[in-house]
Amino acid sequence: MSEQREIRYLVGRDGRTGGLHLPHMPFALERHQFTRPLMSFQLVQTKLVDALTVVVLGLHASLQVRRFKDAVSSA
Repeated sequence: MSEQREIRYLVGRDGRTGGLHLPHMPFALERHQFTRPLMSFQLVQTKLVDALTVVVLGLHASLQVRRFKDAVSSA
């Protein structure tokens, strides 16, 4: 796989993963349990933040790989 296609694949994969948590936010805000929004529970907040953290780390890793490959090819 060419370098450019490889990076596009990584960014595309991480971008699609990032979109997964977005539909869950309104659900967690609208759904109530024990007369409180589901989003008010710490476990739900933690799981959503953990999912977003994985996405951000993946995007950062993709960026670092691209920068490294650019540095190697220009040197």
